[in-house]
Amino acid sequence: MRQRTAVFLGLSLLLLFFLYVVFNRVEVYRVHNLNTGLNYTTIQEAIDAPETLNGHTIFVDAGTYNEYVVLNKSLCLAGENPDSTILKKTGGVISVESDNVTIANLTVEGSLYLGTSISISDHNNITIKNNRITYNYGTCLNIFNSSNIVISGNNFSNGRNGLYISGCSNCNVTENNFQDCNLRLDNSPKSTLRNNKINATYSFGVFGSSLNDYLNDIDESNSVNGKPIYYWINRKNATAPTDTGYIGLVNCTNVNVTNLNLRHNIQGVLLAYTNGSQISGNTIKDHNYAVYLDHSSNNTISSNLINDVIQEYGIYLTNSLGNIIFNNSLSNVMTTGIVLSGSAANIIYGNDITAASIGIELQDSHNNKIFHNNFRGMYSFFIDARISDSDNNSWDDGYPSGGNYWINYNGTDFKKGVYQNETGSDGIGDSPYVLDADNSDRYPLMDPYIVPEFPSTIILPLFMIIALFAVIFRKILSVSKMSS
Repeated sequence: MRQRTAVFLGLSLLLLFFLYVVFNRVEVYRVHNLNTGLNYTTIQEAIDAPETLNGHTIFVDAGTYNEYVVLNKSLCLAGENPDSTILKKTGGVISVESDNVTIANLTVEGSLYLGTSISISDHNNITIKNNRITYNYGTCLNIFNSSNIVISGNNFSNGRNGLYISGCSNCNVTENNFQDCNLRLDNSPKSTLRNNKINATYSFGVFGSSLNDYLNDIDESNSVNGKPIYYWINRKNATAPTDTGYIGLVNCTNVNVTNLNLRHNIQGVLLAYTNGSQISGNTIKDHNYAVYLDHSSNNTISSNLINDVIQEYGIYLTNSLGNIIFNNSLSNVMTTGIVLSGSAANIIYGNDITAASIGIELQDSHNNKIFHNNFRGMYSFFIDARISDSDNNSWDDGYPSGGNYWINYNGTDFKKGVYQNETGSDGIGDSPYVLDADNSDRYPLMDPYIVPEFPSTIILPLFMIIALFAVIFRKILSVSKMSS
């Protein structure tokens, strides 16, 4: 009897406790301000509390927290363990809106197309360390217009972008792992990268608007897909090593990048403010940009096998003069084969280009010579050439040498001769291929051009001629600007 009574009382007490929990909502305090000793049920409640002041540490117990966190005070937000302290939210998870912030020992997991797990904009002295940061189809960590940033010991995964740094300075990025997401620097000088391991389809890239933007300290301790990054500044008379995973040449002269297998980067080869260098005989596959030239002159890009350029361009030149691009094979380029933007006096010769959208595009580019190229489309909507604000370009090599093969050219070949008025075919279309009001191929080829071997004995004279032409063109531009 006593035993039954004890069991009954025990069950009654358990029921009463359950009812108390249900109706009185017993709060579990898993978030703590280590400076004040106060406890909270959510992270945002702890941050917003009037007792929480700049310089305090908010400690988060193990558990899963479904909340959007705004760090608008100078705090350290630290988890108990990055494996067990999880912040997750559909969309963004953490927005840093103050200087002097540290985020450590957390898993931060966002999920919504093109969103960001952690975002930082216009704030300084930020440390992100020992976290696991992931975002399906978005960006793990975005940093804009900020300085004195430390990103150390984090694991990034599954983001469209892993770490995107734009308009920043003095960023120290060390000992991070990137799995299936990339690391990209845009206009962010004085950044230091050490011992970062990047394994992704489009692993690494650097972009800038001036020479200063490219002046970063990036050494060979960083790797892409198991191969070292070589980011050279002010190198002369050098050759890229055979184990290169990524090659960036900044303010370099006479560097050879030859016979390499370059795969899975944002840029396959970067030349910024680099002159007189050779990019030749490489296999460049699975990049956003296969070859990217910025303010670079008198370089040779030749005999490269470029394919599977999925998002951007095969060969991209911006503000670059006097380069020779010849005998390259570009296939499965999903946007545009070759792009010239603000570039002049380049020779583009003997390239075979198969692209999805556009064969070649010129934007504010003048005095370029483009001939004996094959422009083939992958789909019916393919555009041979897109041209804007560009004139004085030559699209053929005269008669009988001819111009380019255009897959969309529908002319006939019943005539021959310089004026195409003599009886008999000659493999050249009887009428010009008009690209726009200022650009025409006078002698379009009826069949794809078969590229002969380019004699090495004429490369040096060609360089000398192009260099002279580039100098003259620059002087003409400077005189016209002064007169206007």
